[in-house]
Amino acid sequence: MQARLGSTSPKGRTALFDAIYLAISQLRNAHYKRRAVLIISDGGDNISRYTRGEIKAVIEEADVLTYAIGILA
Repeated sequence: MQARLGSTSPKGRTALFDAIYLAISQLRNAHYKRRAVLIISDGGDNISRYTRGEIKAVIEEADVLTYAIGILA
């Protein structure tokens, strides 16, 4: 996975907060009680409809374990 991620080049816009919101929305219907989201990102968000504060509140409300891996160039 590390080699694959290292060989990609960024392009376009990133809706990171929207993607996190969608992932948590999908987990609301999960079969198992324990749920987690793994975020692999360069940390950039430049087009989301949701704000950082809104996403933080959604994560806390949904009681979802959230792990983030930052990829810095």
